Amino acid sequence: MAGGKLAQSVSCLICLEEGQVSEARRTYEGDENDEYTCPKGHKFNMDWSGGEATTPLWPPTEELKRAMEKDGKIGGSR
Repeated sequence: MAGGKLAQSVSCLICLEEGQVSEARRTYEGDENDEYTCPKGHKFNMDWSGGEATTPLWPPTEELKRAMEKDGKIGGSR
């Protein structure tokens, strides 16, 4: 139940820190936390104790990509 149907896939938080955007898929769905894994093998948890996602989290919106590029989180050509 944790993140719900709209949180089956999210941007990999570790790849984002490395300046890349990649999809991480939910590998475990808990009551309040979900575990995700990306193709590079990065694993991380997301806390959903505040409620399920209300919008799809993958792929990232163009607005979010522009914001990440502006903040230097990802490169413009990725």
